[in-house]
Amino acid sequence: MNFLELFKKNKFDVSLIYYSLLVTLLASIMVFLDYKRILIFSENINILFPYSIIFYPFIGIIAELFFHMIPIYILLKLFKKSKINYFIIFIVSLIEPLFQIIFGLGNNSPLMIMYLGFHIFIFSTIQLIAYKRTGFWSMYMLRIIYYVFWHIIWGHYRLQIIF
Repeated sequence: MNFLELFKKNKFDVSLIYYSLLVTLLASIMVFLDYKRILIFSENINILFPYSIIFYPFIGIIAELFFHMIPIYILLKLFKKSKINYFIIFIVSLIEPLFQIIFGLGNNSPLMIMYLGFHIFIFSTIQLIAYKRTGFWSMYMLRIIYYVFWHIIWGHYRLQIIF
């Protein structure tokens, strides 16, 4: 298997509706926690509109490649597998939260770090299950749905509402 074969499988499955609703719920929880200041995020965590419309789809591709596709490919080669399984999903789901904890969340409270790590793990797991069932573009679409609610829409209004 070569790396590009990981992008081949793409089909619609009714489960994508449920995954989309779950991802929307996750983004809504983050908006609520930020709005109520239960979790305190800095003022400058978002790229502002209209730049956000270009930035987040681009960064979504980068995130999917580095946090999901390249690790999947490496693990498939390492374990001599041709298809992703739930063990690989579990391992790969840990990568993005660990990256965020190590490089992005260092100045936050331990409770916030633990919650965000868990939140990102759940998000990645949902995405990777969707990838297993329907392919790369479904996984990417779920990230974009999350980004639209959390980064683009809420990111635009949070400065006016909170700060």
